[in-house]
Amino acid sequence: MLKELAKLERKDVFITNIVKCRPPQNRMPTKEEIKECQSYLDAQILVIKPKIIVTLGSTPLNYFTGLNKMTESRGHFYDWHGNIKIFATFHPSYLLRNQSNAKGSPRWFASLDMTLVGFMYRAFIQGKSTEEVVKIIEEKVKSLEPLGGI
Repeated sequence: MLKELAKLERKDVFITNIVKCRPPQNRMPTKEEIKECQSYLDAQILVIKPKIIVTLGSTPLNYFTGLNKMTESRGHFYDWHGNIKIFATFHPSYLLRNQSNAKGSPRWFASLDMTLVGFMYRAFIQGKSTEEVVKIIEEKVKSLEPLGGI
């Protein structure tokens, strides 16, 4: 989706995880495991200085925002420390388990979200500020509402 919809190459983004090792049986990490890895993630964020963090799934959504409901939270911006914006969407593994592309399905929404991520990236490349990028994306989202989007 990153390449196909956002029109981004892997080299254009930094991908990390909340926890730095996979929990047994690929289960969701515990709060203790997240806390153990927090300093590593915080250090990565300090070095990279992202303007927007795109979270994939409920674990990072909860870490950055305290929210737990992905379906209601995805496709929206949330404020985080240092004027960093959080933009939430579905985790790829969830999309693999939910393959429908029907309008309103998780894959359908994730496709919209990844398209918006591409718009964000290109706006930053054009020199837009975070506030301008958020405004552009929110206007695009608003234009999709009559079509059943976001």
